[in-house]
Amino acid sequence: MPDRELVISGTAADRRAALCVGGTLLRVAVDDDERLPRAGDVILGRVRKVNADLGAAFVDIGDDRDGLLMRADWHGGANAGGPAVIEGAALVVRVLRARTSGKGAKLRSVVPPPQMASSLQPPAILSRAPSPVDSLLATALATGVDAVICDDRDTATALRRVAGLADRVTLLPAAGSAFRATGVDAELEAALAPVIALPSGGRVTIAETPALIAIDVDTGGAHGGGAPRTTLMVNAEAATAIGVAIRLRDLAGTIVIDFVPMTRADHRAKITASLRSAIGADDRQVHVAGFTRLGLFELRRQRCGPSLGEILLDRCPVCDGSGRIAAPAETARRAIAALADGIRGRATGTPRIIAAPPVAKALRTRSRARLLAAAAALGREIEIVEDAALPPDGFRLDDGAGGGGRAP
Repeated sequence: MPDRELVISGTAADRRAALCVGGTLLRVAVDDDERLPRAGDVILGRVRKVNADLGAAFVDIGDDRDGLLMRADWHGGANAGGPAVIEGAALVVRVLRARTSGKGAKLRSVVPPPQMASSLQPPAILSRAPSPVDSLLATALATGVDAVICDDRDTATALRRVAGLADRVTLLPAAGSAFRATGVDAELEAALAPVIALPSGGRVTIAETPALIAIDVDTGGAHGGGAPRTTLMVNAEAATAIGVAIRLRDLAGTIVIDFVPMTRADHRAKITASLRSAIGADDRQVHVAGFTRLGLFELRRQRCGPSLGEILLDRCPVCDGSGRIAAPAETARRAIAALADGIRGRATGTPRIIAAPPVAKALRTRSRARLLAAAAALGREIEIVEDAALPPDGFRLDDGAGGGGRAP
């Protein structure tokens, strides 16, 4: 098995790459939409709005979401004496952080390059940063790779021209198959799961929120010769797994880790050292604050764009990304109330609640008394119909006269 393996899948218009070391997936890069600004791009933008209270300007950079230029990033240093930041003004900016699912790009104003044509109209990209895949390729080739596997002929041809790679490149016959054939797809699916199982039986749970990354560690069913030893063992395993996950998932911003509580200072020092080692030679700025007075571990990693999860995973239409949906009994209550409101005072046939199986069960059991009370108030029976095609908290209503509707 090659020690360092680079896997590249897709054509130039839709590429992704993975770096595996010793059979373990370490890094994944997915090329973004060519039309979107990237971290490192230099753009001629136009100030759309200045918010004095916020101390920021919103700049049109050719994205459907304005970039944010904070006051601290437009005054002083190399920008002293530069163009005024006023509404409507053209402004050259560098993208510090690409847009994410909830925020526009973060910007810093820069001195206009001398070669900039005066005829350019904002927004216009003046210089383009390497794509995520190109960046990973450069890093991997600089540190050396033992094998390259790809499924695009043009990519294979280009890589075989790189010095020392000619006999290390393997071209797979089916386009789009490299990730599947090498097992990267399966590893990636496991890597993006919210829970990481540890060898000892403990587990790590990772939650990405708009404000920070929250990571929880618990012992689960781990046993290791007494509470302090078990705690240290689980936390050490967790530190290694978290360090790998931070780089693989490209987690950034403020990261707060709730390790299993430790009372000994030397144990905390070992976990701090383990986490630093696991993060390794990161290509981002990482500030490790360590354990706080409340026992939480904090660090901050430079953010350049969306995490891997934000790129590859979509918001759940049922839970709206919260990871939770209404409990069956709560959905049953809403269904009964919606039906009663919809048909009260109207002479119709037998009304029906068509519901997902868990909701239908709740209507017949825990919520039965509420259902019977609603039926008595309406003066007619209410029929319950199961529909397995509905989402787990889904229902729709039939007023018995051919009308109906669907409630969330």
